[in-house]
Amino acid sequence: MQLTYRGKYTKLDRKNPRGLGVCDYSGLIVRHADLRRQMEYRGRGLVWTGFWVHYKFLDLPNPQKLTPIITMDPVPLKNPRPDPELGNIEVPTATIDVSGNENVTLSDEQYNNTILNFIGALTGNIIVYVPALYNQFYANNLTSGNYTLSLAIPLRSQFPLLIPTANAVTQTGPFVNNDGMSLSILPGD
Repeated sequence: MQLTYRGKYTKLDRKNPRGLGVCDYSGLIVRHADLRRQMEYRGRGLVWTGFWVHYKFLDLPNPQKLTPIITMDPVPLKNPRPDPELGNIEVPTATIDVSGNENVTLSDEQYNNTILNFIGALTGNIIVYVPALYNQFYANNLTSGNYTLSLAIPLRSQFPLLIPTANAVTQTGPFVNNDGMSLSILPGD
């Protein structure tokens, strides 16, 4: 096979011959000295793809393929309790009177709060029914009387969750998790 010494990308001099090579992208025979490594971004920098390409056919590496450098998130607080005294921070709070000995069903509006304060004098053990919607809230049992206050989800077979009396000093109770199927007390600080 006879090679031509003239072409669009091959200019050879018979008196001073140069090596030839094949461009991996175009398939054309070109001067070996005009071949370049095809680079691309992978991970954290440029890497060689393994292709030798004529400089006219080189692709510019796209930095979009770089792995983004993500900074660390701040360490989250375990069971944070916002302090309403710090300014304009208002914590959604509902105060529910559960006096007597009849079970109570919370409305969606009452349930949609971060803090639920249960007050009143109990004359019997009662169950407060909460909607089967995901929520996490503080259940503060501020009732009086020697009876128990429990939370439950209607039509669920789980036993009602007993809410202990709130701390006498801080007036706070447990942090309750409702996943829609069951209620549980999350561990404290």
